[in-house]
Amino acid sequence: MKGDDIAERLLDFAVEVLRLVKAIKKQPNGGNAARQLERCGPAAGSNYEEARAAESRADFIHKLSVATKEMRESLYWIRVAKRAELAAAEDVAAAEQEANELTAILMRCVRTARQNVGRIQNEEVEYRIQNEESRIQKLMPAPYSTAPSPRPRGCPGCLATPTPRPSRSCAQPPSVTSRARSPMTWPASAKVR
Repeated sequence: MKGDDIAERLLDFAVEVLRLVKAIKKQPNGGNAARQLERCGPAAGSNYEEARAAESRADFIHKLSVATKEMRESLYWIRVAKRAELAAAEDVAAAEQEANELTAILMRCVRTARQNVGRIQNEEVEYRIQNEESRIQKLMPAPYSTAPSPRPRGCPGCLATPTPRPSRSCAQPPSVTSRARSPMTWPASAKVR
């Protein structure tokens, strides 16, 4: 499954941190660092697992961001243990390197997820715009042509009563402009609802 390798590395890191905590607790001044590291070290993996089971994209990004913050906090406390020499140098160095790598991986995952959300949102907006444009196109009548209509609609003087022939009161033959202004030339599907 996608993300299993990162989940395994986070699990291994949590176990390594707990072993490191055991060594730090043996030091007389290592109690606070051990407690802090004990909380945030395994939390990165648990938050990553929660992100994998997220209910939405926003939830996924949020939980992945929390996992990244926990990993950064773990890295801080590992550096404190290194500088204070609270544990064996080789154990601390291995944990620090793994924490650095996992922090970089998680930060990149968050960045990629945010970029994908932006891209997906842009695609969804474009899709909605295209659908709306096609819906409007279906409602609009076809553009008027200058070709004569199959039957005359009337003339400018008698637009209210379109007849097959011009009315006797008007001597003008029907024109294209009079047909364009006539309410009878609009298709029924173009009426505003």
